[in-house]
Amino acid sequence: MGGKNSRVSKKTQNSSKKLEVSVNNQYSPTVASEADCKLREQPENRSLEKKTPDFMKVCERLFQDGEVLRERMHAAIRENQERISNLKEIKAKAEKDETSSDEAADQEEETSPTKSNVERNCALEAEDLEQDQEQDQEQDQEQDQEQDLEQDQEQDLEQDQEQNQEQNQEQDQEHHQEQDQEQDQEQDQEQDQEQDQEQDMDSKILYFSVNGRPEQAEFPVDCAPQDLKDLFRCAAEAGPHDILKLYNPKGNIINISPSLEPNTPSSCYKLEVVAADYNNEPLGAELAEVMGFDLSSMEKRLQGLEKRILTEGGETPAVVYEMKKQVDSFREKLESVEHLSWLGLFKDLSEGTHKPSPFYHKRALRKTREECDHVRDKFIQMSSLEVSEEVRQYLKTPTFDNWQWEDAEIMVLLQLMYTDLDFITTFNIEPEVLREFLFEVYRRYNHIPFHNFKHCFCVTQMMYGLIWLTDLRSRMDSVDLLIMLTSAVCHDLDHTGYNNAYQINARTELALRYNDISPLENHHCAVAFEILEKTECNIFRNVPSEQYKRIREGIIKCILATDMSRHNEILVKFKSLLPTFDFSSKDHRDVLMMILIKVSDISNEARPMEVAEPWLDCLLQEFYNQSDVEKLEGLPVTPFMDRDKVTKPSSQTGFIRFVLLPLFMELANLFPCLELHIIDPVRKALGYYTEMEKALERAKSCSSSADPQGAPEAPKADCK
Repeated sequence: MGGKNSRVSKKTQNSSKKLEVSVNNQYSPTVASEADCKLREQPENRSLEKKTPDFMKVCERLFQDGEVLRERMHAAIRENQERISNLKEIKAKAEKDETSSDEAADQEEETSPTKSNVERNCALEAEDLEQDQEQDQEQDQEQDQEQDLEQDQEQDLEQDQEQNQEQNQEQDQEHHQEQDQEQDQEQDQEQDQEQDQEQDMDSKILYFSVNGRPEQAEFPVDCAPQDLKDLFRCAAEAGPHDILKLYNPKGNIINISPSLEPNTPSSCYKLEVVAADYNNEPLGAELAEVMGFDLSSMEKRLQGLEKRILTEGGETPAVVYEMKKQVDSFREKLESVEHLSWLGLFKDLSEGTHKPSPFYHKRALRKTREECDHVRDKFIQMSSLEVSEEVRQYLKTPTFDNWQWEDAEIMVLLQLMYTDLDFITTFNIEPEVLREFLFEVYRRYNHIPFHNFKHCFCVTQMMYGLIWLTDLRSRMDSVDLLIMLTSAVCHDLDHTGYNNAYQINARTELALRYNDISPLENHHCAVAFEILEKTECNIFRNVPSEQYKRIREGIIKCILATDMSRHNEILVKFKSLLPTFDFSSKDHRDVLMMILIKVSDISNEARPMEVAEPWLDCLLQEFYNQSDVEKLEGLPVTPFMDRDKVTKPSSQTGFIRFVLLPLFMELANLFPCLELHIIDPVRKALGYYTEMEKALERAKSCSSSADPQGAPEAPKADCK
């Protein structure tokens, strides 16, 4: 038994040694060092990630090696567990084989140390195995953590790469967009340059002076000669039958035709209106047209009567001689041009002895106190009434008909404009102060045919409509809008019915006071601020002083801009700003405000014909009144106001073609929406007056074809 136990013990020891050797071999330093080396090399490999393009492949190999090591460690742990169970079975068998004999006891005593050693060795081996298992588990955890860390780093790297790619894509897109924008800008510039070149090639610009006033005219190269002459007549404010002369810088007379060579401001031409042409236009035809009196026909009939009397009676009665003498005298007076020319051909008897005419040389008819009180009471009663929404919207359109409204109702509509533009709240305007201001404005407009209170309302209403049509409330601040509306209300205050040319030629008090520089417009400004000086009328009394200074400056600029002698100056400046117009620039806004009040001031032809044509009749009546006074006083007669030369269609065709349309079209370049609202109606008006002018020409040709006895021929088809 002792031998047997000894063999068992030896066998157990050998198994333990083998197990230890196997475990030690399985987890030898060499293997561990190789694994550690691989793990230590991983950071270096990670550092190479950014240096070598095969970083991903290295990471995959490391991951595969880690998996292999993990499988080996798990296999070794399973083998150790199996060996421990075998040792326990061997120990159990050894205990069963022990006998109760003395020898066994002695042997047991002898071998007890061996058993205890075996047990200790087994326990130590079990502890070593447990420690190895714990170490393996720790290593597995470390490897798992390292792998997780590597995966996180890989994910971070991938995310960084994706972000970099996205950023690069965004940068590329931005770069492409910038390139596209630059290309578009270059193309636009090229197109603009081409258009400018085409325009330069298709049009000419001539610089000339009229009475020392510089002017410039732009016209297409294929312009008709008559259209070009009409353009020069419009610039010279000449009538359709006046004789124009154009001089080159050398003083030689040159022909007015489209073949004129373009020049520069330093070598401008000189344009003069020398006299009326009565050779090409029979005086009798003009009288027949204007006065319904055909002098030529009467003369022919008189000659026929004289011939008949001589044939039948042998001598001419005295009454016939007297009639002939009167006719000759009448013709002589009509054809005399000693006071009809306005460039010095008349005999100026007033030179050196003329005294300045008193203020209001021809006093305008003022409103009576009774009339003002009646309108005021009616206005106060109506001022608190609510205006319907339909009228509010109609008031914002250029088609508004002023002829349907009385003066008190017009003041209510003006009050509504200040309310709907929110001026009452923004500038703290008391309603009673606004009413006093509007009534005083009404009182200071005179009873004259055109420049009266209704004209003031029409200009203000058009300005109000343009503010809404072009959405200026979102482009300009409330101060600018207040300036424009108030300027329109006050722009013709206390107009006398006689223009600046008359004021200067008659040497009125206004001309002397303002040194011949826009006397009427300066007077309108002065009266406006005279009204605002009254506390009960000062709608600006609650605004800060700096803001009031800006308002006053703006109103003065706008009202002075209505002087038509500054028309070309303002229009050229506006055209130069259009390509780079900036609403944030005060200078740009100031020019736009001047253009808007100019458009509003001459906007009647943008209204329906039934509204616009009565205004033309009123304007011509005011013009004719002035020309009559100029003739009576021996003053130069303004050609476009002379009732003997101007007709309704002739006065409008040139004005619309060369003044109105160019101004409106430049404004439409900034606000394209105005093409439909104001330009199309103006073109229709031009067509209407052009046809009227042709009809009058046909009527003249038919009238001149009457027979010598005064019996007219049968009308021709084209005379209808």
